[in-house]
Amino acid sequence: MLMRRYNKFFLILILLAVIPCAIGQESYQWEEYLKLSKQQQFTLSERKTFILKAIQELETEKNDTVLFDAYISYAYILNQEGKNAKAYTVFEKSIRISDSIGYHSIADFKRQAYYYNIDGILNQKLGLNELAMEAYYKSLLIYDSLNSNKGKSLVLNNISHLYFLKGNTQQALHTIQQALAIEENEEEKNQSDIGLFNLYTNLTILFIDFKKYDSANYYLNQIKPLLKGLNSYHANCNYLISSAKLLYQVEKYDESFNRYHEALLIAKENDFREFQVDILNGRSRIFIEQKKYDKAEEDILEALSLVDSFDFVSLKSDLLYDLSTVYEKISNTSKSLALFKTAKKLEDSLRISMEIHKYSEIEDLYKLKLQNQENKVLESALAVSNLKLQRNNIFIGFTVLGSLFLLLVLLGLFKKRKFEKTANIEIQAKNKTIMEQKEMLHKRNEDQLKENLHTQSRQLTTYALSSLKQAKATEETIQKIDAVIYNYQIKDKTKKELKSINRDLKHHLIKTDWEEFKTYYEKVQPSFYKNLKQKYPSLSVNDEKMCAFISLGLSTKEIAILTFRQVRSVESARLRLRKKFDLERNDDLFDFLSSF
Repeated sequence: MLMRRYNKFFLILILLAVIPCAIGQESYQWEEYLKLSKQQQFTLSERKTFILKAIQELETEKNDTVLFDAYISYAYILNQEGKNAKAYTVFEKSIRISDSIGYHSIADFKRQAYYYNIDGILNQKLGLNELAMEAYYKSLLIYDSLNSNKGKSLVLNNISHLYFLKGNTQQALHTIQQALAIEENEEEKNQSDIGLFNLYTNLTILFIDFKKYDSANYYLNQIKPLLKGLNSYHANCNYLISSAKLLYQVEKYDESFNRYHEALLIAKENDFREFQVDILNGRSRIFIEQKKYDKAEEDILEALSLVDSFDFVSLKSDLLYDLSTVYEKISNTSKSLALFKTAKKLEDSLRISMEIHKYSEIEDLYKLKLQNQENKVLESALAVSNLKLQRNNIFIGFTVLGSLFLLLVLLGLFKKRKFEKTANIEIQAKNKTIMEQKEMLHKRNEDQLKENLHTQSRQLTTYALSSLKQAKATEETIQKIDAVIYNYQIKDKTKKELKSINRDLKHHLIKTDWEEFKTYYEKVQPSFYKNLKQKYPSLSVNDEKMCAFISLGLSTKEIAILTFRQVRSVESARLRLRKKFDLERNDDLFDFLSSF
């Protein structure tokens, strides 16, 4: 394995050196780099080297059409590395390029459908499932209008996978069967088709979930002929993981572990971090079944360290639940409960973020509906005005013609009044509907503001605890420096400098933390200091600090660490505050400050 990697490394160096020399015209250098970046026998880091070279050449030449494709490839490589946020940033560049080119031909619309599909994949990896589904259906609509069966099959497969992740397995199976029907109707079968590979892989996972292991094994065997044509580390690793999951379900734990181990070697060599997490999580479940809880704990902790290095937060809550189960098995209930609470809190945080995003979409939808209603009212008013003008002209014409047309004029006026009355009734009804929608939108805005305030309050507490942790670390550093000063024989000048460093550490941390904390606190509680100072104008800066920390529910010891003071000093400060506020012995200081 190591020798193969060295050989590939030297091959890349030769390619990077030879390509510029071998190609006569500079304008074609990017073509070779772009081709090499898509060859899956290279590792992700090697492919990234090639694609960055291609992008550098294309940006110089201002070749927007191919630059779009290069940015998409780069985003896909970053996605496989697990760097989903960065991948989306690169992807947004490709969208701007595509929009600047415009959409006029069939090729342009195929490009648009393609980037909507990639948009769905990246939003799905970021946990934004609603946006992902919206992007997938935009892509599907364009491919359908272009009669592109391959495109429809690809998008339907992605939609099916999203349904599966959301727990709607029946809808997932129905959708993937639509994609399979399209593929089976295709006259030409391509043995290097990554779309067909993904289709069979998703079918395997679906049937494993349905516990139909014969069907899962059938589609797993359909993947094997495709692997050689694809010649892809990513595809091989994906196949091994699917195979290991099936073996685990039929309780062939040793064989399942061997497949996971083989997949892990490929994933680590190619830096497939998301695959590594999936493999380690799968292996940990085998260890749990075999009651090897120490090894299960080791794999889950390694997976957690990987999750922290890329942007797929939803994986972290699943791993924390699994680790909680491990500690429960070994009767470490305190750790198990703590991890369960952490996982639940993380899961709730993600859910709240999604709900806030959903409320924002609902608000936009209501604004759009409101605008449509207003437009309809304006159109109705314009129609009434035009009708009035038309009727007036007819009336004048009939008057000139004489009394013979008088009867027709009177009939016209009667119809006109009836129409205006009906139109006014409709306008009043529409105005009433608009007012009701405005009230509903206003209520939703108020609910969202309350939710945002609640979220910011939790963030403020998190910030205070983070500051507490930093203060503890700084205090330990100061104590270590003091120990060096008093326990070792060092020069007086050095001692003086060390003492000066300690003072600077305390002064800088206290000043910086307080200024940042106060700014953040006033965003969450804008009226706290205003109300407090209005009632007690003689409060000092230190009194304000104490009030803020006490209002957050911090203990005397925690406040002492944050402010680098003795516990006794903090207790004295609390007593002084009670005196300034004229509180009785039974009055709670925290409850008193919460009223501001």
